[in-house]
Amino acid sequence: MLYICTADDLAELVAHCNTLVISCYSDWCPASSQSKPVFEMISATYANRADFAKVRTDVSPEVAGILMVKAIPTFYAVRSGQILSIMPGAASEARLIDWMTRAFGWLDHPA
Repeated sequence: MLYICTADDLAELVAHCNTLVISCYSDWCPASSQSKPVFEMISATYANRADFAKVRTDVSPEVAGILMVKAIPTFYAVRSGQILSIMPGAASEARLIDWMTRAFGWLDHPA
């Protein structure tokens, strides 16, 4: 799991990770707390297909501003430096996997 704390961290990951999933969250948010273990499990399961990173928005407001986070949590699918899809709100395992599969054009569940 990668952590994004600064704008430089974000720029470096976007430049060097071909396929990247970013979770923007806050510890005070119940939906973030619900999604956190799901994101961590999926990041381990799908590590062969994508890199996974977290942004704690209350600690890294500059990064949240760059990503234009409007809801907590929010997930971003990034490929080759481009945001392909944004998914706001709590994420169940099925919802997050379906969203990633569609966003990245995976024909099957890649695990």
